[in-house]
Amino acid sequence: MGGLFAANLLRDQGWDVEVFEKVADDLASRGAGIGTHTELLGVLAKLGIKVDERLGIVAGDRVCVDPQGRELYRMAWGHTMSAWANVYRPLKDRFPAERYHFGKGFASLSQDAGGITAHFEDGTEARGDLLIGADGLRSVVRSQLFPGVEPGYAGYVAWRSIVEEGLLPAATRDWLGTTYWFVLPPNEMMLCYQVPAKDPKRTGLDWNYVWYYPVTRERLQDICTDASGRNHGYGIPPPLIRP
Repeated sequence: MGGLFAANLLRDQGWDVEVFEKVADDLASRGAGIGTHTELLGVLAKLGIKVDERLGIVAGDRVCVDPQGRELYRMAWGHTMSAWANVYRPLKDRFPAERYHFGKGFASLSQDAGGITAHFEDGTEARGDLLIGADGLRSVVRSQLFPGVEPGYAGYVAWRSIVEEGLLPAATRDWLGTTYWFVLPPNEMMLCYQVPAKDPKRTGLDWNYVWYYPVTRERLQDICTDASGRNHGYGIPPPLIRP
């Protein structure tokens, strides 16, 4: 998403922009709930992307409850909760499809007085005046520019997912309402809030939840190892999580 923001903004300023995406498929189906803020809405508006009720759901009060569901604290906080696809999709659709290249894993860069060259895993290259490495937590661009600089483990993991609203019992839906919920067991936190349905073809809403839970570094390594024995570092793609 950061790369698409940069690509669209630079293109509007007259730059000749190409986007190279590592994965081979569209990213709209990935990700879950995200919060919005005034800076995000301002940039979307600058890009001419209409910001309306389709962007997300306005969450009501923020409420903290104990493990039995008893209310401990309430704060009024009108906030629009969106979904990854609702921001990614208009950014992606706004950018010329012929300049968005899938399946281009970045391998290395080289530069000289005339410009910079990106070398990709399939043997192809792209040359230009500016390279933006919006390649995430495991940035290959960063690892080449700053060898040895790696993210530090904070001591906890976040399990996150979304649940279709229709799968929840009616009484649960009524109790949840439109509130942004927190519960804080010792050394843990869980939160949940409504987001637009992940599947755009389905009417209704989803509930996004995140559970922050402390684990040792050794346990983290185990969690992030798939069934084939491959370790994925600080995170693991959902389809590869062992049952």
